[in-house]
Amino acid sequence: MKAGLSIRSGIKERRKVLKMLSGLTIGHMTNDFYRDLLPIFIPAIIATFSLKYSMAGFLLFSMYIITAVLSPAIGYYADVKGMIKFAIIAGLLIFGIMYPVLGMATSF
Repeated sequence: MKAGLSIRSGIKERRKVLKMLSGLTIGHMTNDFYRDLLPIFIPAIIATFSLKYSMAGFLLFSMYIITAVLSPAIGYYADVKGMIKFAIIAGLLIFGIMYPVLGMATSF
């Protein structure tokens, strides 16, 4: 009986890990998809908001520099403080809310 229980609990644990890994993978894929989508729309953004090329370049620069600086800093902080789950959930919620709201912008 004990062997049967440990096998079942091992299967449940594997399923739990697989669900968590699947969620992280989908969230990461979605984040990368949207990050790579902005440069494609730069010509439309320039035309819609009457931006200069320097402003559009700064828009891209600010997005990538924030990603490059904040990602490692937040990752390090989450590792040190043991708040990895919180950091993942908060990041997905922030970006999940931010992108639809960004689409409602009427000016730069």
